[in-house]
Amino acid sequence: MPKNNIEKLRKQRRLTQEQLADIIGIGRDTLGRYEAEVTDMKVSVLIALADYFNVTTDYILGRSTKQYIDRKKVFDAISDNHLKLISELCMNEE
Repeated sequence: MPKNNIEKLRKQRRLTQEQLADIIGIGRDTLGRYEAEVTDMKVSVLIALADYFNVTTDYILGRSTKQYIDRKKVFDAISDNHLKLISELCMNEE
């Protein structure tokens, strides 16, 4: 299994473990265990890290080498029928 990218991202921002832990609201020891992959990461922490670093959760977990989603490709792949269906679903929720 590939190693997660938490430490790499943290060091790119020149943050200590303590600084990043404070930013995302966890303890430094917990962050250290996540970086070392000693402990499984909570989903809420994974999301907080992805939001902070503006990368995908798959990149943080080491499951992808792509840091960012190409939103244009995603939107280009959505057909007009899909957009109509999404619009109808949103209208039904109101």
